[in-house]
Amino acid sequence: MTFFLRLCALLLLGGVAQAQNQAPQLSNVQPWIAADVGEYSYVLFDVSDAENDSIIISLAYSNDNGVTYQPFPDDTDLSGDIGHPIAPGTNKYIGINNIGISANMFLKITAHDRQAVDIQAIVDSVDIERVMADMAFVEGTRHYSANPNHIAAIKDTIYNRFEAANLNVVRQAFTVGSFTDAENIVGTQTGNGLEQDVVIVDAHFDTVDDAPGADDNGTGVLGLLETMRVLAPYHFERSLQYIGFDLEELGLLGSLNFVANDIPAQNNIVGVLNYEMIGYYTEEPNTQAVPAGFNILYPDLYAQLQANEFRGDFLINIANIDSNPLRMLFDSCAAAYVPALKVMSLAIPGNGEIAPDFRRSDHAPFWDTDRQALMLTDGANFRNPYYHTPNDLALSVNYDFLVNNIKATVATAATLAHPLHATVVTAPFVPQSGISNTPQRVVAYMRRLTLQKSTYMYRGQIALPNKCPNT
Repeated sequence: MTFFLRLCALLLLGGVAQAQNQAPQLSNVQPWIAADVGEYSYVLFDVSDAENDSIIISLAYSNDNGVTYQPFPDDTDLSGDIGHPIAPGTNKYIGINNIGISANMFLKITAHDRQAVDIQAIVDSVDIERVMADMAFVEGTRHYSANPNHIAAIKDTIYNRFEAANLNVVRQAFTVGSFTDAENIVGTQTGNGLEQDVVIVDAHFDTVDDAPGADDNGTGVLGLLETMRVLAPYHFERSLQYIGFDLEELGLLGSLNFVANDIPAQNNIVGVLNYEMIGYYTEEPNTQAVPAGFNILYPDLYAQLQANEFRGDFLINIANIDSNPLRMLFDSCAAAYVPALKVMSLAIPGNGEIAPDFRRSDHAPFWDTDRQALMLTDGANFRNPYYHTPNDLALSVNYDFLVNNIKATVATAATLAHPLHATVVTAPFVPQSGISNTPQRVVAYMRRLTLQKSTYMYRGQIALPNKCPNT
């Protein structure tokens, strides 16, 4: 018995130690432009790790004073303490081919130890009290002619929340007819290693002119803000972009403008998770309707609805066929991390032209440009009797259901973006002239070697998952 108790204690201590594994720490990061040692610049740094794990070191650079970052091109010569495995220690350095490096550039260095990040802990940090508190402010007509002050206040709130979370935030203004104040609010959480791969979480914030829009789409706004809040403190390999779309109710105008004008050519949108009414839930029979022809397109799903007596007690996950990998990832993440949530999942052929009801939100412009996107919804008018009426009030929202939908989306976004157990430091390049001012170990190194690419250039986790790792 004594041996067994000691063994249990050792296992418990081992589990606690693993749970408390510390991320690597970077310090004394100094990017120099070294004109006197050839055509190279260099970065000096120290890196420590409490568990003495081997470390992956990666670099990115910014041409806009640290606002956005991108990986160095594949043909950039990098050498020294970069890639994997790098042992913790002091006096680390990386040589960089100097072509294109200038004094107004910033460098970002990432150190991570390949330890897993607990996605369940991230999911569990979704806070129902915060969500309910936000609804008290979001509820109300958000329309440029019927209530311009409230839609302006909501836009400001989204912007301010993004900015407070240290995102790169922009108001992407556009004009449509008489609407001269339209703007999408976009907050970017830059990735580390695959900066140009982008995972989008979005929701539209406008309403029709006579509805307070608690479910449509106040619940989506709450989902957007809470998803951002719980993911923003973490480092990810891919970039995350959080978008509040304007003028969805007038024909997806905000998302159409974004897709047409505001996606940089170098960005690869790897997945879009679109919140479109995620708060109405009922276990009453015969409360879930379906579009005409649903029973023909999806006989198995229709049979499930019949067996469930057409109760509206599930989230609907809608993809087109090309978005099936993202759809399957969402389903597996929901099952793994939020098992209490029921999800009905379907894929429509093409871009949904044969079922226009499945195109009625901001995911559709992404489908139309061959990007994977999901509409996450409670079914809108096919379930919620208060859709587009003055009775679309917070009183009708089921917050347990809403929070579970947010949790499933958080799990999917985190899995797709790939969290890193990492430390990230940014710093400007500083011109360094005069050989006496350059550290002698770097001078000797540069003179002795012709820099070659590292044998391991860390370019991130290239494969996109279609299943949660723990399912």
